[in-house]
Amino acid sequence: MTFSTEVNAALERDFVAYGQLQSVDTQIAAAEKQLDARSDKQAAVAAIAAFKTASAPLRSGKGETSEDLGAIDEVLSSIATEIEGSDRAPTKPQLDLLAAANERLGRADDRWTRVKDKELAAVNAALKAAGIAAITIPAADQIKLGSEPDSVDLP
Repeated sequence: MTFSTEVNAALERDFVAYGQLQSVDTQIAAAEKQLDARSDKQAAVAAIAAFKTASAPLRSGKGETSEDLGAIDEVLSSIATEIEGSDRAPTKPQLDLLAAANERLGRADDRWTRVKDKELAAVNAALKAAGIAAITIPAADQIKLGSEPDSVDLP
């Protein structure tokens, strides 16, 4: 696998995870609006708060070890920009930066999988009990990134 192919594969993984998270956040914001008028919303509100807390590191974080998908994308995009049109072999710093970004992305992917399996499943169970549609996770080919969701503030 060539270096540029590795960078592009990492960018694709980041894009899919970030797009799924953004889609889920948007759907949760819509569900929260529906819950506002309900008296039986405590379980769903608590489940949503747990989801937001568990997924927060995927949205923000500082440093070279953070799992912030946006920050990882910035690193990968900068590498892609540097190597675009280059006919030289990647430098050691570029190789090291890609390795570090892939390691962070692996941890972010693991966190996202755990959050989907646990906290998002709890959100969906609580929404179902409240008579509100479940949150769905888009497939990679359905992801369209847009503006940030209206309300993804942490509790």
